[in-house]
Amino acid sequence: MTKNLVTVYITNFNYGRFIKQAIESVIHQTYRNIELIIVDDGSSDNSEKIITELINKSSKIIFVRQNQKGLINACNLALNIAKGELIMRLDADDWLHKDAVNQMVCYFKKNKKLGMVFPDYYFVDDRGTLLSRFRRHDFKKVKLFDQPAHGACTMVRTSFLRKIGGYDKSFVCQDGFYLWLKFIKKYKIKNINKPLFYYRQHNSSLSKKEDLIKKTKTKILKKLNKKNKKKAVILIPFRGFELNKNSMILKKLANLSIYTILINKSMNLKNIKKIIINSPDYKLIRKIKKQFHSNKMLYIHRKKNISLFNTPLNSVIYETNNFLKKKKIDYNYLILLNFHYPFLSIEDIEIGLNTINYFKLNQIIAVKKEDRNVYYHNGKNFTQLIKNNFLKRENNEIYLETGAMRIYNKKILNKPPFSNKKIGHIIIDELSSFAINSDRNYKMAKFISKTKEINLQNL
Repeated sequence: MTKNLVTVYITNFNYGRFIKQAIESVIHQTYRNIELIIVDDGSSDNSEKIITELINKSSKIIFVRQNQKGLINACNLALNIAKGELIMRLDADDWLHKDAVNQMVCYFKKNKKLGMVFPDYYFVDDRGTLLSRFRRHDFKKVKLFDQPAHGACTMVRTSFLRKIGGYDKSFVCQDGFYLWLKFIKKYKIKNINKPLFYYRQHNSSLSKKEDLIKKTKTKILKKLNKKNKKKAVILIPFRGFELNKNSMILKKLANLSIYTILINKSMNLKNIKKIIINSPDYKLIRKIKKQFHSNKMLYIHRKKNISLFNTPLNSVIYETNNFLKKKKIDYNYLILLNFHYPFLSIEDIEIGLNTINYFKLNQIIAVKKEDRNVYYHNGKNFTQLIKNNFLKRENNEIYLETGAMRIYNKKILNKPPFSNKKIGHIIIDELSSFAINSDRNYKMAKFISKTKEINLQNL
């Protein structure tokens, strides 16, 4: 390992139309002590020709080929070759600000215990046109580290990365998420509130592959929580027909009632001690009892005074917690599920459960990120909440609660209102956050369940 040498590596698969800009952004850095490793993963386009032409112009470049072994193998290959004291990945479709490496290196020189430095960045489109600037939190003030740095253009100490075993080959993507979760537990991190790279948005970008990302995040969190022996209970509350004649609970998708889909899904989750049905509708409780004979199932006939419309669910959660105390059922987390959301995936629930445990939170809320303009009425005018559409600040991002799921740490449930400290979130996709709360939405749900290859038991 050479002192003050920085290794930048580019992973490429068929990004010939972008890679020249990525390579030249490294070659023309103001910081000169750089080695550049390019790992091509079996491209079939003109990538190799472009790379070879640039190699002839620069002695900095080390070119390695592999035969479609994937991103993580490419990252580990670069790590094994790297001679730099510091290392950073650059995706082949992105490019660096000319002073990016210099500014990040300066922080490592000041603090030998520093393990990771990451900057703000610009969003650009397929053609490289500037779309917006994304500004991270000021991490001097951050206490909840559940928003990871970008996987690319994050610089780390090479020795620290090797100490944690490099990149885990059991995952096909989300190397940045894995790296973040490992580093925040062991090493100091630092952010630079300056945009130092250009992050390209286009249809073939890996970040668009939501299903793959969700499944990989689930695997990563499971692996890092493998010593977790904590148990959870699932609470499924509903009013039924006694208080709501228009209840959707018996509506069917793929010949299964909506409540059956949710209960079956809950049965498929590991580390679940009990599934509690809480309702004032005794007839419906009896119907569910006849259908499910598992000793995992428990039933609470809820009092009407805490079942009326606009009654806070905190009362139901408090009642359920007291019921479990009397039954002497020990658990760590309570997962509140809503039968209106039959497309909520098992991965969403597992990510939430592992997130609350890994970050030692009191509560997790399932949300959607709102990227559109948001307005409020101030009594004088209809006003946009965030006026600068170009500068997107992390601390100004808007999240909408979906209502699909909340997860509570048992320790806060002794008395409502429950703690509003140490609350985390998981972002769920459009399908998971789709609610069947009207006849129109029910018709749409039936169409979705027929036209998509959806397993409503394990979604």
